[in-house]
Amino acid sequence: RLPLTRRGKARSLTILTGKFAETKTKKLSKKKNDRLSVSAEKNEEAPSSLGENSSSLIAAAATLVYVMGIKNLARLVENLLEVGKPLDTPVLAVERVALPNQKIHYTSLGKLRSYHKSSPIKNPAVLFIGKAAAHSFAQNVSWLDGLHVGLLGRKRAYASLSGLLTAEGATVVEIPLFHMKRLRLRAGHMKKLLKKGAFKTLLFSSARAVDFFFAALFADGLDVRALAGMLTTVAIAPGTAQAMGKHGLKADFIASKRAGSQEALVSLLKKERLNHILIPRATEARSVLEDFLQAEACSFHVLPLYEKKNLFCKDGKKNPTLAPHDSDILKETTESWEKNLISFDRRSLQERMKQVDVLLFCSPKESEVACQFVARYNMKLPPSISIGKPSFENLRKWYLERGLAMPPGHQMAAEPSFSALLQALLDTWGKKTDGYE
Repeated sequence: RLPLTRRGKARSLTILTGKFAETKTKKLSKKKNDRLSVSAEKNEEAPSSLGENSSSLIAAAATLVYVMGIKNLARLVENLLEVGKPLDTPVLAVERVALPNQKIHYTSLGKLRSYHKSSPIKNPAVLFIGKAAAHSFAQNVSWLDGLHVGLLGRKRAYASLSGLLTAEGATVVEIPLFHMKRLRLRAGHMKKLLKKGAFKTLLFSSARAVDFFFAALFADGLDVRALAGMLTTVAIAPGTAQAMGKHGLKADFIASKRAGSQEALVSLLKKERLNHILIPRATEARSVLEDFLQAEACSFHVLPLYEKKNLFCKDGKKNPTLAPHDSDILKETTESWEKNLISFDRRSLQERMKQVDVLLFCSPKESEVACQFVARYNMKLPPSISIGKPSFENLRKWYLERGLAMPPGHQMAAEPSFSALLQALLDTWGKKTDGYE
């Protein structure tokens, strides 16, 4: 839906053809035998649909719509500038209007010719020129429309990030190269741990940690009542707090309003001066939080509950997750752990990787696993955006080990959060605009 008028901004609409009238002129040429021959030449003049009042009509129009105007784009731009249209007039070019493969270009009148050279606008296309075009673009166009973004996990594991990407028009491609394996604790371990009453703060750094923590509680015959001694509960982000709520536990503090980070947790702990902390998490995690707690001489205990396991071995040895007879069937344990098994074959994973325009790395493990996967199957690593420095350094190390310079397509988000990942994606891969509103 592209409104062509806007109250107070664009009250008139003019629809024109971008085809120019052709007139034939006779050209005389002299040949060797001194005879004259007549040849016809085609000259393009003003648009046939206009006439003498074309300049005033174009100048007065708040919104101009050109059909069949791509071939004569440069000439159209000259005409519009001649009648006084400003260089910063917004221009919207829509290829294959209303079809499933519709594509939208957005720029200004002054930059339209250079834009067309760098990102060709293909016929059939319609040009929308004027302030209403800018408003229509901002209100109705998805900034990442047509972009395939790869996540090394399931969509529901990154529900908030997947939702942000989908809202901007991106297609999320799942590439599950590893699975979450629950660590089996000794019987009664959770009872002993919580019975001591040594912990006054329960801190969750991910929604996944919440699920695995309560699974460990249930395995020991406990439920949320076992946490009665905890005075304070902390969630890294709203998604984690929501996961806690599903188990009947309310978060007293949420470190970040959006996608959280360990830095946000550190800031919260500094402000609230929390101590005696229990931290359920994966076996591998960033050390920012632990380093801070150690430096502040805080009492804390890390409870490893799960680990990320590759669905393949970089050394080519048999992996227990591979089906027998080297059938290349990969079994991924989903968030319900061993209950639901979903199979992915190697070729399917390779095809998914080839579909991706850009990869998002949400942890150091993901960048490490992606590098191992493409190396094993002699594939090219797509451009990527890392959520933090550890993930980015894994990529740098991988290229250095091969004596290669890291391509410019890899970058790091401004801060370790989903919102920063999305912003980096929009800055680099979003539709090119000139900032008109």
